[in-house]
Amino acid sequence: MKTTRRSFAFALATLVALSATNVDARRYRRPVAKVGPNVVRQSSLTTLRQRINLELGTDRIVAHVQHIGRRKASLAFAKTGGKPQRLDLQRLLPQIAAPLQRRVTHELAKLSQKPAATWLNSLQKTITHTQNAELRTALTACANEMERLGSAGRPADWQAQEQARFEKRFARKLLRHQSGSTAWLLPQEGLPALPASTNPQVVAELKKLPPRASNAMKVARLERVAATLLGSAKAKDQRRGKAVRSYLASYKRDSWVDAFLDKQLSRFSKETGMPWKLGDNVSWQYGVSAADKRVMRQRLTKAWSIARGAVHPDLLAWTLAVKVEVDPNASGASHQGDTIRLRPDSSVKDILHELGHHIEDYGGLRTIAGAHGILDRRAFGGAMKPITEIDPTGTFGSYAPGTLAHAGAFERPYMGKVYQNGSTEVMSVALEKLADRQAAKQFFKRDGDHFLQMLNAMQRKPWPMVD
Repeated sequence: MKTTRRSFAFALATLVALSATNVDARRYRRPVAKVGPNVVRQSSLTTLRQRINLELGTDRIVAHVQHIGRRKASLAFAKTGGKPQRLDLQRLLPQIAAPLQRRVTHELAKLSQKPAATWLNSLQKTITHTQNAELRTALTACANEMERLGSAGRPADWQAQEQARFEKRFARKLLRHQSGSTAWLLPQEGLPALPASTNPQVVAELKKLPPRASNAMKVARLERVAATLLGSAKAKDQRRGKAVRSYLASYKRDSWVDAFLDKQLSRFSKETGMPWKLGDNVSWQYGVSAADKRVMRQRLTKAWSIARGAVHPDLLAWTLAVKVEVDPNASGASHQGDTIRLRPDSSVKDILHELGHHIEDYGGLRTIAGAHGILDRRAFGGAMKPITEIDPTGTFGSYAPGTLAHAGAFERPYMGKVYQNGSTEVMSVALEKLADRQAAKQFFKRDGDHFLQMLNAMQRKPWPMVD
């Protein structure tokens, strides 16, 4: 049975590869996630539904079968002693199309026991992009048979129910992964030992740390403890959180913080070979003067230099190339799709903020897990609430009516905001802080957990769907 399923997957992979000529391959190389060992508190996860559906709908299945096809291609060439290379799919087409049709009933009967809506959507999208008439006929037969088998003896909304359960399970895996340690970012040597404390609340937390853990591991855990306690609705927890954060702020006064930030802001600055560059594709709307264009290009160059130094090059390469639109009539900086819209007076900080949205939206599952994981953990799994309840006095400015956010003791309540499509402000706010060295230093001191969690997401390779 396992061999039959693999053969079917390989056949489907070949058909998909042939038909996906009009699809950006980078958007279909998304992997099945690995899950960390720890578990965090879970919310209803409704804000993740659209994002998870985007990542795990057609994209996930197409990527999975394409990967199987590539792996089998490499193995086939390795057995003959040749170098791995792409298979001549057109040459193999006559050998694959007929067996696929013969086995479709048997294979789809097995697949219908799983979230079949995902597979059906995959086939239907593939049909749309298929240019070969013979392939289109075969794939249409697959889709029709799957729809017939999947509908027999099931409730009318069974596909939606299965998809919802699948999304929820995977969303939980994403958030669990966020429980991983950020200690690797901190100096592994030369980090000063944690000093003794006379505060009983801090002493209690210090005693909970593993005695043989490295200084970096201890600091990372304390940062997380402080942020989590501050997000609690209980006054007792908040007092403990403030005590631990105050202790950490004192610890971070030493010179090691400067060296640490120097490394983080220039970790990847020497990397080369990026497929795109911020500022390569800029459109200027009517009314932008030559002087404004010159200044904006300088700001784009500086913002790109900062991002290149702090964000893993593979992660930047994974995202869609950014288009920039400069419009003097725009109400402010914004991000939509692959386009960042700016005003002529937009600062480097504004540019990095919108680039942060872009990285979160198109950086793969790790960036989504990073943003939503920190929101869920700090809110103790609770639902969002009107932001005016979090900041009733308007200390941090005014908000649009109906704005919702997580109450997670962020530096500003706005950082807990979640948009309807699942995007957040977590990554964008962290990246914008890097525009100014002093601002980055203060952000690290005030909320080291947020700073480290976002560096953890930005400084790793994209989270692949399959290895």
